[in-house]
Order: sequence, then C-alpha cells, then structure tokens
Amino acid sequence: MVVVEGTNLMHTVITIEINGRRHEVHHRALTGAEIRAIGHHEHGALYLLGRDERRFIPDDEVIELHDGERFELIEREPIWIIIEGKNYETSRRVLTGAQIKELGHQPPANRLYQIERGERILIEDDQKVHLKDGDQFITLSCTGHAS
Repeated sequence: MVVVEGTNLMHTVITIEINGRRHEVHHRALTGAEIRAIGHHEHGALYLLGRDERRFIPDDEVIELHDGERFELIEREPIWIIIEGKNYETSRRVLTGAQIKELGHQPPANRLYQIERGERILIEDDQKVHLKDGDQFITLSCTGHAS
C-alpha cells in the first residue's frame, strides 16, 4: 500500500509478474482479459502460476490480485468461425450465444443456431459454446426469417 503525499487518500500499487516481466497495477481485482492486455498478448492463453500448479484463467474470470503474483501468457492462434456465411476471427475459445451474435453483427433479438452435420442446433444467449475452427452459425428472426 502506498500513501499519496499531501492527501488522506490511500493508493494501492500491486506488482504482478507476466512472463517474467514485472508490472505495477492499481486495482485489487482484474479480469483475465485485463491481465492479458497488460501483458500485450491479444491472442494468448493466461495462466496463474502457483507453487506446484498452473491454472488457466478465462477472459471473464475476475482475479483478486496479490503482490508478487505470477502469470504466464502463451501465444495461441486465433480461430475462425462462420456467422451468416462470413468469416469472423476470435482469440476466445468459449463464447456465449449472445457474444457470437455480437461478433457477427446480428440483431440481439434473433435466435442463434449452430450448424452441425446439416442440422440446426439452437444456442441460447447465455449458453457457452466451445469453439473450433470452421464452426458455422446462422441467425433467424423470432418470426422464422433468416437475417
């Protein structure tokens, strides 16, 4: 904890390590995506390093930070998915139905379907989808028309 001179404010500075480099942060909690951004890795997988283990940290997980905490970022290639016939790139391996519609610039009210072996599978807005290269999605308006 650092006290800012001339004020009554207490200002927290926490030092974390990402891939061996020290970074000072001014927040007690950050998401995995925010920690990844500090480490300048757009497509990396983030891991929290413990004494005897390494734990994957998803982008949306909030981490309570402690001074000296160590993280590792491993670069990974983006994947491509197809939404309404157009290719979209993402570094995230898991997205919700709502996030897939947002990525593909589709109306939030539309229903999202994943196409697998010629079949349409309804994906709910809050449903998590584990993505792989080439996954295909379409949306339909609630009246049943393609968008």
